Amino acid sequence: KLKWNETEAISRACNILLYIDGWACGLLHIYLLKLITIIIEMASGSAALSVVAVAMAAALLALCGSTEAHTQFGAYNKTCPQAEDIVFKEMTAVVAKSPGLAGSLLRLFSVDCFVGGCEGSILLDSTTNNTAEKDSPLNKGLRGYDVIDSIKAKLEAACPGVVSCADVLALAARDSVRIVRRRLSK
Repeated sequence: KLKWNETEAISRACNILLYIDGWACGLLHIYLLKLITIIIEMASGSAALSVVAVAMAAALLALCGSTEAHTQFGAYNKTCPQAEDIVFKEMTAVVAKSPGLAGSLLRLFSVDCFVGGCEGSILLDSTTNNTAEKDSPLNKGLRGYDVIDSIKAKLEAACPGVVSCADVLALAARDSVRIVRRRLSK
């Protein structure tokens, strides 16, 4: 099995960044998802390489002008003022305990947004008559559902019915990148 060290992963990411042009932004999510998947698989438990994957994903997304935040800072200031604090505190604890989940949550968010927009459908469970996205063979390796469920439960206790599941996923993914970015800059 092919293994990259951190230097090779960063070098490959820089090469990708040099070749991305504005017209390619529509394809960015496809390649980004594949790149994150490959790097996480090659990391073999390396927290440092998982951190590199999240940092590369954030850098790639930042290059694409058409990619906007799905949930802006302060979006819930009036309806649930503590929402962002709850998500950030939970994500800080999650990433401290299991750094690889930062990349997993970003991947979960990317998969949710891949077809039809960022509506939280990846979080739905299957029924007897319908196989959910999360149970699709392509999505069997996704992780982090329990993190989203835990955050959603805390938000429901604080502000019942206010923060959507899609926004919980967006906030968790955003904060995982923020937390990893802070760790890298230290």
